[in-house]
Amino acid sequence: MDRLFSLSLTLLPVCTVVLQRLNTHTHTHTCGYIYTCVHFLCIYTYICISVYMYICICVFIYKYIYTQRQM
Repeated sequence: MDRLFSLSLTLLPVCTVVLQRLNTHTHTHTCGYIYTCVHFLCIYTYICISVYMYICICVFIYKYIYTQRQM
């Protein structure tokens, strides 16, 4: 369980950067709100990694659809 927690902490900055970059590109605060909620969730729980991976995947899919529509 401790190893999962430390792994989730290493993913924290990566997802932070991803969400911040997507936030500036898409001109929406949704990503920022998601990040804030998940950030606090990660500090207090051990389910961080699954939540973070789910959100990152969802955001990437959203970003892909968004860029396709722009073209």
